Amino acid sequence: SKRSDPAEIVRKHYQLLRRVRRTVDAHGGLLESFRDDTFVVFFGLARARENDLERALNCASSLQRLTQRLRKNRIHVELAIGVHIGEVTIGQSGDRKIRYLARGDTMKMSRRLCMEADVGEVLLSDQVARLTRGRYRLSEGPSFQLKGHSRTVITHKLGKRAGSLVGSGHWMPRGDELGTL
Repeated sequence: SKRSDPAEIVRKHYQLLRRVRRTVDAHGGLLESFRDDTFVVFFGLARARENDLERALNCASSLQRLTQRLRKNRIHVELAIGVHIGEVTIGQSGDRKIRYLARGDTMKMSRRLCMEADVGEVLLSDQVARLTRGRYRLSEGPSFQLKGHSRTVITHKLGKRAGSLVGSGHWMPRGDELGTL
Protein backbone atom coordinates (compact mmCIF):
# COMPACT_ATOMS: atom_id res chain seq x y z
CA SER A 1 0.00 0.00 0.00
CA LYS A 2 2.84 2.41 0.76
CA ARG A 3 4.31 2.09 -2.73
CA SER A 4 1.04 2.14 -4.68
CA ASP A 5 -1.19 4.91 -5.92
CA PRO A 6 -4.37 5.14 -3.77
CA ALA A 7 -6.57 4.89 -6.89
CA GLU A 8 -4.78 1.66 -7.85
CA ILE A 9 -5.35 0.24 -4.36
CA VAL A 10 -9.08 1.00 -4.59
CA ARG A 11 -9.25 -0.61 -8.05
CA LYS A 12 -7.52 -3.77 -6.82
CA HIS A 13 -9.72 -3.83 -3.72
CA TYR A 14 -12.84 -3.87 -5.90
CA GLN A 15 -11.32 -6.54 -8.15
CA LEU A 16 -10.78 -8.68 -5.07
CA LEU A 17 -14.32 -8.04 -3.84
CA ARG A 18 -15.82 -9.05 -7.22
CA ARG A 19 -13.79 -12.26 -7.32
CA VAL A 20 -14.56 -13.15 -3.72
CA ARG A 21 -18.27 -12.54 -4.36
CA ARG A 22 -18.19 -14.75 -7.47
CA THR A 23 -16.47 -17.54 -5.56
CA VAL A 24 -18.87 -17.31 -2.62
CA ASP A 25 -21.91 -17.18 -4.94
CA ALA A 26 -20.65 -20.23 -6.86
CA HIS A 27 -20.67 -22.22 -3.61
CA GLY A 28 -24.11 -20.97 -2.52
CA GLY A 29 -22.86 -18.73 0.27
CA LEU A 30 -23.90 -15.24 1.27
CA LEU A 31 -21.22 -12.55 1.41
CA GLU A 32 -22.71 -10.53 4.26
CA SER A 33 -20.06 -7.88 4.78
CA PHE A 34 -16.73 -6.79 3.35
CA ARG A 35 -14.88 -4.10 5.25
CA ASP A 36 -11.22 -3.24 4.80
CA ASP A 37 -9.44 -6.59 5.05
CA THR A 38 -12.27 -8.60 6.63
CA PHE A 39 -15.25 -10.32 5.10
CA VAL A 40 -18.00 -12.47 6.57
CA VAL A 41 -19.63 -15.30 4.63
CA PHE A 42 -22.68 -17.24 5.77
CA PHE A 43 -23.93 -20.63 4.61
CA GLY A 44 -27.33 -22.04 5.47
CA LEU A 45 -29.14 -18.71 5.24
CA ALA A 46 -31.98 -18.05 4.56
CA ARG A 47 -32.64 -21.77 4.34
CA ALA A 48 -30.38 -24.49 5.71
CA ARG A 49 -29.35 -27.38 3.48
CA GLU A 50 -27.76 -30.63 4.46
CA ASN A 51 -24.52 -29.84 2.62
CA ASP A 52 -23.98 -26.29 3.98
CA LEU A 53 -20.85 -27.25 5.88
CA GLU A 54 -19.33 -29.02 2.89
CA ARG A 55 -20.07 -26.03 0.66
CA ALA A 56 -18.47 -23.71 3.23
CA LEU A 57 -15.29 -25.78 3.38
CA ASN A 58 -15.11 -26.07 -0.40
CA CYS A 59 -15.59 -22.30 -0.62
CA ALA A 60 -12.75 -21.71 1.86
CA SER A 61 -10.45 -23.91 -0.25
CA SER A 62 -11.53 -22.09 -3.42
CA LEU A 63 -10.82 -18.72 -1.82
CA GLN A 64 -7.30 -19.86 -0.98
CA ARG A 65 -6.79 -20.99 -4.60
CA LEU A 66 -8.16 -17.60 -5.72
CA THR A 67 -5.28 -15.83 -3.96
CA GLN A 68 -2.81 -17.89 -6.00
CA ARG A 69 -4.52 -16.87 -9.25
CA LEU A 70 -4.61 -13.23 -8.15
CA ARG A 71 -0.85 -13.25 -7.59
CA LYS A 72 -0.42 -14.01 -11.28
CA ASN A 73 -2.35 -10.78 -11.99
CA ARG A 74 -0.09 -8.85 -9.59
CA ILE A 75 -2.73 -8.62 -6.87
CA HIS A 76 -0.83 -9.84 -3.84
CA VAL A 77 -3.29 -10.81 -1.14
CA GLU A 78 -3.27 -13.56 1.46
CA LEU A 79 -6.24 -14.92 3.36
CA ALA A 80 -6.46 -16.37 6.85
CA ILE A 81 -9.82 -18.14 7.08
CA GLY A 82 -11.72 -19.41 10.10
CA VAL A 83 -14.73 -21.74 9.84
CA HIS A 84 -17.14 -22.27 12.72
CA ILE A 85 -20.73 -23.44 12.97
CA GLY A 86 -23.38 -21.88 15.17
CA GLU A 87 -26.52 -19.83 15.45
CA VAL A 88 -27.01 -16.30 14.11
CA THR A 89 -29.71 -13.73 14.79
CA ILE A 90 -31.80 -12.46 11.89
CA GLY A 91 -32.82 -8.83 12.05
CA GLN A 92 -34.33 -6.21 9.80
CA SER A 93 -32.62 -2.94 8.99
CA GLY A 94 -34.44 0.37 8.65
CA ASP A 95 -34.71 0.05 4.87
CA ARG A 96 -36.73 -3.17 5.24
CA LYS A 97 -33.94 -5.39 3.98
CA ILE A 98 -33.29 -8.62 5.82
CA ARG A 99 -29.87 -8.52 7.42
CA TYR A 100 -28.18 -11.33 9.25
CA LEU A 101 -26.72 -10.07 12.50
CA ALA A 102 -24.27 -12.58 13.86
CA ARG A 103 -23.41 -11.87 17.46
CA GLY A 104 -22.09 -13.81 20.42
CA ASP A 105 -20.05 -16.97 20.56
CA THR A 106 -20.44 -17.96 16.90
CA MET A 107 -18.83 -14.77 15.63
CA LYS A 108 -16.28 -14.58 18.44
CA MET A 109 -15.05 -18.06 17.60
CA SER A 110 -14.97 -17.37 13.85
CA ARG A 111 -12.98 -14.17 14.33
CA ARG A 112 -10.57 -15.82 16.73
CA LEU A 113 -10.00 -18.69 14.29
CA CYS A 114 -9.12 -16.12 11.62
CA MET A 115 -6.71 -14.40 14.00
CA GLU A 116 -5.02 -17.69 14.91
CA ALA A 117 -4.75 -18.90 11.30
CA ASP A 118 -1.55 -18.24 9.40
CA VAL A 119 -1.85 -16.59 6.00
CA GLY A 120 -2.88 -19.13 3.40
CA GLU A 121 -4.45 -21.35 6.06
CA VAL A 122 -8.01 -22.42 6.86
CA LEU A 123 -8.64 -23.17 10.55
CA LEU A 124 -11.69 -25.12 11.67
CA SER A 125 -13.28 -25.28 15.08
CA ASP A 126 -13.42 -28.69 16.72
CA GLN A 127 -17.21 -28.77 16.14
CA VAL A 128 -16.72 -28.33 12.39
CA ALA A 129 -13.96 -30.95 12.30
CA ARG A 130 -16.21 -33.50 14.03
CA LEU A 131 -19.03 -32.86 11.57
CA THR A 132 -16.84 -33.47 8.51
CA ARG A 133 -16.41 -37.12 9.57
CA GLY A 134 -13.25 -37.85 7.62
CA ARG A 135 -14.37 -36.22 4.37
CA TYR A 136 -11.43 -33.80 4.50
CA ARG A 137 -7.82 -34.23 5.47
CA LEU A 138 -7.25 -32.34 8.69
CA SER A 139 -4.17 -31.71 10.74
CA GLU A 140 -3.76 -30.37 14.24
CA GLY A 141 -4.06 -26.61 14.54
CA PRO A 142 -3.06 -24.25 17.32
CA SER A 143 -4.91 -24.38 20.64
CA PHE A 144 -5.98 -21.25 22.46
CA GLN A 145 -8.31 -19.93 25.14
CA LEU A 146 -11.15 -17.51 24.51
CA LYS A 147 -11.30 -14.44 26.70
CA GLY A 148 -13.42 -15.16 29.76
CA HIS A 149 -13.41 -18.96 29.24
CA SER A 150 -11.26 -21.51 31.03
CA ARG A 151 -11.51 -24.32 28.48
CA THR A 152 -8.89 -24.76 25.75
CA VAL A 153 -10.18 -24.46 22.19
CA ILE A 154 -8.88 -27.15 19.85
CA THR A 155 -8.52 -26.28 16.17
CA HIS A 156 -7.79 -28.16 12.97
CA LYS A 157 -6.13 -27.08 9.73
CA LEU A 158 -8.05 -27.87 6.56
CA GLY A 159 -6.17 -29.88 3.96
CA LYS A 160 -7.34 -31.30 0.70
CA ARG A 161 -10.59 -33.18 0.39
CA ALA A 162 -10.20 -36.86 1.23
CA GLY A 163 -11.14 -38.74 -1.92
CA SER A 164 -12.90 -37.34 -4.94
CA LEU A 165 -16.05 -38.16 -6.79
CA VAL A 166 -14.26 -37.70 -10.10
CA GLY A 167 -12.57 -40.85 -11.29
CA SER A 168 -13.92 -43.06 -8.53
CA GLY A 169 -16.63 -45.67 -8.50
CA HIS A 170 -17.92 -47.94 -11.23
CA TRP A 171 -18.84 -46.16 -14.46
CA MET A 172 -21.55 -47.55 -16.70
CA PRO A 173 -22.96 -46.55 -20.09
CA ARG A 174 -25.67 -43.88 -20.08
CA GLY A 175 -29.12 -45.41 -19.81
CA ASP A 176 -28.09 -48.53 -17.88
CA GLU A 177 -28.03 -46.70 -14.56
CA LEU A 178 -31.84 -46.77 -14.21
CA GLY A 179 -31.92 -50.52 -14.73
CA THR A 180 -29.11 -50.93 -12.19
CA LEU A 181 -30.85 -48.71 -9.62
